[in-house]
Amino acid sequence: MMHSEGPSTSIRQQFTRQGDAYRRLNYVHDDTALKRVVAMMRVEPQGLVADFACGPGYLTLAFASECREVVGIDITPAFLDHARATATSRRLENAQFLEADVRETGLPDEAFDLTISRAAFHHFKDPGSVLDEMIRVTKPSGRVAVLDMIASENTEKAARHHEIEQLCDPTHVRALTESAILKLFEEKGLMIEFKRKGETTYSLDEWIAHGGPSEANEKRIREIFEETLSRDILGLPAHVEQGEVYFSHPGIAVVGRQAVVR
Repeated sequence: MMHSEGPSTSIRQQFTRQGDAYRRLNYVHDDTALKRVVAMMRVEPQGLVADFACGPGYLTLAFASECREVVGIDITPAFLDHARATATSRRLENAQFLEADVRETGLPDEAFDLTISRAAFHHFKDPGSVLDEMIRVTKPSGRVAVLDMIASENTEKAARHHEIEQLCDPTHVRALTESAILKLFEEKGLMIEFKRKGETTYSLDEWIAHGGPSEANEKRIREIFEETLSRDILGLPAHVEQGEVYFSHPGIAVVGRQAVVR
């Protein structure tokens, strides 16, 4: 997800340590949700797709079932090993997995009909550089898609949201707001072809398990959620169901095309 030094080292360590818990998150592997993303992107059967920061590769493989060839890129070998094993078990020979920095993939210019990144932009210190690389390897007639959680436009709520994310997972950098994502696309010369908002819901226990925070951090997270249940301080819908806390990450899918063909 990043360069081989600095932030990428912590990302690799975190997702190697917590890989099993992350893969168990329902939204990561839910076939219905993955098929919905693939259908939304409307890739032709002969299309070529690059999945940036592919993680364990479930979305990559969902595309592989519907198009000619897919490349998944990630910096975490444990995820890529899992993705390759899953591809083999499903007999999908048109999916490749590349260990690389998503800012400098080494992929050829203008090669793909679609480049996509799902649930990863909040890990990037410089999301604009990742978007630059996605654009570089996309055909002039192709599309670029970002799907991720979004923070509240309210700066105080966004700051508290940022606090719990970093308490749970230190590789979290910043969830962008909807307006920030749209501005980023505009700055990179991408016309918005499509956008859709939605929510991803978890139990608090499930979400905490994916990050594996320290006991002190987990205690603080639970205290903050106790507060937000009575007064929204996070911009994250939360409720109690049968004694268990659930909450939702608001998210957005944004698909763009180059405004000026290179």
